[in-house]
Amino acid sequence: MDVIAKFERFVQRELPELPTARTLLAVSGGLDSMAMAWLFLDRGWLCGIAHCNFGLRGAASDADEAFVRAFAQAHQLPFHVQRFETRRQAQEWGISIQMAARRLRYGFFEAIAQQEGYGWIATAHQLDDALETLLLNVIQGTGLKGLQGIPLRRDRIVRPLLELSRQELQQWMEQHGRTWREDASNASVKYRRNYLRHRVVPLLRQLNPSLMEGFGRSATFLRAGSAFLRQQVQQQIDQRVRITPVGQVLSLRALRQQRGGLVVLWEWLQPYGFSSAQVTDMWHVRRSGACFCAGQWEVWCHRDELILRRRAEQQLKSLFWSSPHEPLLLPDGRKLCAELSLLPPEQFPADGAQAWLDADKLRWPLRVRRWQAGDRFYPLGMQGHSKKLQDFFTDLKLSVPQKKQAWILESAGQICWVVGYRIDERFKIKTHTQRILHLWVA
Repeated sequence: MDVIAKFERFVQRELPELPTARTLLAVSGGLDSMAMAWLFLDRGWLCGIAHCNFGLRGAASDADEAFVRAFAQAHQLPFHVQRFETRRQAQEWGISIQMAARRLRYGFFEAIAQQEGYGWIATAHQLDDALETLLLNVIQGTGLKGLQGIPLRRDRIVRPLLELSRQELQQWMEQHGRTWREDASNASVKYRRNYLRHRVVPLLRQLNPSLMEGFGRSATFLRAGSAFLRQQVQQQIDQRVRITPVGQVLSLRALRQQRGGLVVLWEWLQPYGFSSAQVTDMWHVRRSGACFCAGQWEVWCHRDELILRRRAEQQLKSLFWSSPHEPLLLPDGRKLCAELSLLPPEQFPADGAQAWLDADKLRWPLRVRRWQAGDRFYPLGMQGHSKKLQDFFTDLKLSVPQKKQAWILESAGQICWVVGYRIDERFKIKTHTQRILHLWVA
């Protein structure tokens, strides 16, 4: 079946309202988004073009914008563009550049859709993206929702290319002599997704040359099956969870007697930030008084019941991070993430938004806490001299609210990273370092 037939069949089956709606197309200028734009244009469907210039690749970013602008003008399509100071915004928010770009992108699309009356926002995620996302979810630990890879729709955001592979789109574009822009950063294996794309998926294709065709069929059943199972699980949650003055209460004894009870427990608690390891520990806990924390939430074990409630502010002074394989949810909703690596980055960022530490010098669990008067550490670059955190913050000209919001990462009582600002000299990477822990806030 050719690209056009597969696209039309998928839209008719999954997104029947799209042909008659007014859709905002997210177009970067790359292969996938340009193919999506041409598919809409060839069908005569009402659409406009939205482009984000993140300013991360200098002249290449500007060339992308000019390319997409020229396409929109040539076909008399509404063109909406926004330039962002992505690096500065990421630093202000204390998150990675990739996470900042994602937040800026979807915020811009939603604002334009509301202002200009677009019914839908279409992104060009395709079948390869869905497979990569599924693999990432499995690697990191996932529930029923993560098994479907990239969701077909979320609010007004839709993904009409999810049944088409990257190879199919490229062949179709080349057959019609249509051009697109290449992002050189997509070839780097520094990022997890790119590593899967360039190293892991090719190995899977060697095992099964028809990998994408098989996954495409599986993805259809996974989306339908996942939605059905989540509906059934949600019914169980609604029936079993009681709302009380002390919080949400669930009978663990009754849940243990039910087939699939652990899945119900996971789907109940995952949205609040609890990890799979924590949920498994709760499932097996036999003593009253045990407490599990995730960001602003805590679960108390009382006899054979679990009590979920929001944590009081005074309880948010210290968190324990048990494993680098599970992100730690912070009270402000962000996540502290980690990734083990054998190689340092090609170039260290100038700011402290990310950290690379000698993994073998760390002792888990790590402690994450607010800074305290009298705290002292050895800032990187100060030739082994220690400094009070108060003085360090003063040198950075941080405001009182900024100081109060600062997080400290400790290993065995020693500060190893002032999160978002500076690592400790004692934990830096050296020539003999064998394992590296990459840390960032998402």
